[in-house]
Amino acid sequence: MSQDTADFVAKTGDTIEFTFTPQPNGFAFFAAATLTEEKQNGKHTPLTVTGNKTSFSLPQDDSFVQVAIVDGPVPENGTLTFTVNGGAGGTLWNNRPLSRMPGAFFGFGSAPAASA
Repeated sequence: MSQDTADFVAKTGDTIEFTFTPQPNGFAFFAAATLTEEKQNGKHTPLTVTGNKTSFSLPQDDSFVQVAIVDGPVPENGTLTFTVNGGAGGTLWNNRPLSRMPGAFFGFGSAPAASA
């Protein structure tokens, strides 16, 4: 993987927040997430999920986040977005059927700018 093929790119150490928005009146929810750091020989870190959100500090170079969304008793739709440091980010899926959505997203943390 590289910066060009990553699902999200930011500076190493930036705070990335994933937010799951279920369909209106749905039962689906964001149940769990883990962060895997490639530079640390695949170190896995469970992430705390609260209120359909999780956040983490972006490691340097390649990493990936796996998410677990529990679907309702009837297949539902949902949206998964991310922000960087509480600002601009992007949409990983937008009001899509949960049964067909990927659960792993690749990130790339570029080294922070050198301080003067």
